[in-house]
Amino acid sequence: MKDDRNSMLLKEYSQYILPVLKFRDIVISRGSGSWVWDVSGNKYLDLNSGQFCAIFGHSPPQLAEVLSRIASKIQDTDTSTLSDDVLFAAKKVHNIAEGMHGRTLFLSTGAEANECCLRYAKHLKEKNGIVAFDIGYHGLTHGTAAYSMSRSRIRPLIPYSYTVRAPRTFPGQNLTDKELREHVDEFESVVN
Repeated sequence: MKDDRNSMLLKEYSQYILPVLKFRDIVISRGSGSWVWDVSGNKYLDLNSGQFCAIFGHSPPQLAEVLSRIASKIQDTDTSTLSDDVLFAAKKVHNIAEGMHGRTLFLSTGAEANECCLRYAKHLKEKNGIVAFDIGYHGLTHGTAAYSMSRSRIRPLIPYSYTVRAPRTFPGQNLTDKELREHVDEFESVVN
């Protein structure tokens, strides 16, 4: 444990949290940009900022202002009702993503977005199966977890969900021809 404050909070309160993965030995109290601080004031570079919708870093002032403005006006609408802010945001996304001729679908989490992609990929390709790498992380929903590194705990298994081993390499390290062939053969055996 980092110090007594982190240890004390984890000991007293972690019994109320369902762990998805093993908890770290620190308790984060705030974040700014790519940095987070624990309850004792220790500063850490957050290399997980992309996880759980923090892609802009922690607490960017412009985002806080927009969220505050929207939250003071309206919280949410149902799936079939649009707010003016959603319409304006969709047009901004369209203008930023020049050359993309699709439409925007705003969702709440990465897992929800991945679930939507899985469903539409199967529908558009008229195929039932999905192939994923064994060490990927796609979310915590039943569907996304079935294609993630936590798939061994999914019940019931999703039919036609396949995994292949991802090559484990590090910078400056290359696979041998034999190792590469093993990975290609495994992939081909799943897709054929």
